[in-house]
Amino acid sequence: MPTPPPLRRAVAIGLAAGVALALGACSAPPPRPDPTPTGVATVDGQTTPPTAPPVTPTEQPAAGFVDTHDDYQVLTVTVPATWDDVDGSPFTTDNGTEWASLAVSPDLARWRTSWGVPGIELAGTGIRGPLAQATVTGLLGSLASLYADCEQIDERSEYDDGVYVGLYDAWRECAGSQTSAFAVVATNTENTHIIYLHGTFVSDEDKGDVLDAILASFRSSLGG
Repeated sequence: MPTPPPLRRAVAIGLAAGVALALGACSAPPPRPDPTPTGVATVDGQTTPPTAPPVTPTEQPAAGFVDTHDDYQVLTVTVPATWDDVDGSPFTTDNGTEWASLAVSPDLARWRTSWGVPGIELAGTGIRGPLAQATVTGLLGSLASLYADCEQIDERSEYDDGVYVGLYDAWRECAGSQTSAFAVVATNTENTHIIYLHGTFVSDEDKGDVLDAILASFRSSLGG
């Protein structure tokens, strides 16, 4: 299993400790909202298709895990090999910002419409220098609205893993189920791009090894 850098590992432990508290499943939780928050928060990002050198994973994935990439090859994250439903297509928000995007799940259609399937979305866009804190907060608020049926774990927290700096939220017991969730919005330390990463986790393995692998591996080469 890839080992997160120390700061990423600390965040992973904190998130896992919270999401692992989710207990008790509902047999038929209500459907979840569409997980792509296009046009809700304004980010002054790139308005042309993302271009950057292909991003390179930092470590070889452990047995049972694979590296995945978006269509532009500028995003990467390590996920279980069983998460073989991948959508790497970009999207454009209402203000014209184009985002590279990577959604991965065992079943994306069910992930996008129910609380019973794990999955994540990683997206990024190039920026020109530091962003106002209100921009990061606004985008995380857009993501948080997707998890209104979940119980928030503690207060919104600062995220700093030595590579990305921003904010994160975590939730549990989504719609009364055992599903937990988290969302991160952050810029890289060079302020060349902003990313968001959010997802849902159902099993104990999802909330442990899978979460560790995701937090250890997500990267973007945008703006580099």
